[in-house]
Amino acid sequence: MQLLEDKPHYRWIILTLAFLIAFTMHALVFSYAPVIPWIISELSLTHTQAGFMFSICIFSLSFSRIGWGLILDRFALRNIVGLSMALIGLSSILRSYTTTYEVLVVLQLVLGAALGSVLPSLPKLVALWFSLEEEGFATGVYMAGTAVGDMTGLALTPLLMNWTGSWKTTFIIYGLWSLALAVVWWVLAKEPTGRKWSAIRSNVSIMKSLVDVLKMKKVWILTGFFLCSAVCYDTVSLWIPYILQLKGVCATFVGLFSSLLPLGSLLSGPVVGWLFDKVGRRRLIMVILGATSGFMVFLIMIGKDMLLYAAIFLVGFCTVGVLTLTLAIPVGFEDRTLTASAVGIMSSIGNIGTIAMSVVMGYLKDVTGSFLPALALLALIAEGMLVLGLLTKDI
Repeated sequence: MQLLEDKPHYRWIILTLAFLIAFTMHALVFSYAPVIPWIISELSLTHTQAGFMFSICIFSLSFSRIGWGLILDRFALRNIVGLSMALIGLSSILRSYTTTYEVLVVLQLVLGAALGSVLPSLPKLVALWFSLEEEGFATGVYMAGTAVGDMTGLALTPLLMNWTGSWKTTFIIYGLWSLALAVVWWVLAKEPTGRKWSAIRSNVSIMKSLVDVLKMKKVWILTGFFLCSAVCYDTVSLWIPYILQLKGVCATFVGLFSSLLPLGSLLSGPVVGWLFDKVGRRRLIMVILGATSGFMVFLIMIGKDMLLYAAIFLVGFCTVGVLTLTLAIPVGFEDRTLTASAVGIMSSIGNIGTIAMSVVMGYLKDVTGSFLPALALLALIAEGMLVLGLLTKDI
């Protein structure tokens, strides 16, 4: 009798699970923003405290990825992902029972650390189950899950609060979803059989794995691509509603036009991933997308009406296109036992830029009274992808 995991269609079940895991990570991260006014009111917080709670989750998520990557390359993927998804669900539910700021900060820290497992695990999953000819599209599919998660967290959360009457119950719902997904993962996910290579470095120390990754020139090049693309997408995502308001867009339509950014990223993952599989020439694709990203940020500075809206969409499409290829390339490393470790390091360092640029952009707005200098700096950072692509061939 043929095992389920040996059947040809099984890898698409695995890819669906990867999509849902990526969706869950971004849905939980972005579900916090709509509940901020209610948390401030109920816990008597300042806006600084409310902002810190979001930042501490992102901080924990970013830096825990290094450790998760090393663990995922050493132990069975099925076990680690299942446990981390359960931890995500439990920490989300526990947030709803807190009555103090300090406890909520700790639980945000735990939630971020659990969510940090997601990004290193997904390229590892692709490496286990998909051939090199399919890695781009498979990566693009789970990257689309992050875009759907962004939109769901921002759009569904207010509806859930209206339905339940409580931000705490809303967090419980998200937690129960995560726990249900953990159960589905445990039931359906299996380790692949019949591989000619091992995906686990159980015979090598974690420190040796870390040193091996840090010595890889390609990892540092990809870290540069990750940093430039993530900084561009995340910073525009944070500030675009405010920028649209200052450009005179009606408040009723600010949310609609802001959603063009994640809509671009939703389409980008599968399209760019498929193009990568069919055409190859990943360096050329990344150069074109990087150059276009910077130009589109520039158009956000000066554009109006349809030109402005097209620029927002293309920033999402191009930056996430680069991110998709950046995450797909480690899948094809000669030593696939380092895939998760490499992605953990790339994404952790890359998100440092996101945290910093979000603050810098606000500072430049305060100092100059305009978003133009900040957007000009962001456009230059985006063009860093063009420079990286032109200066190196080792990707």
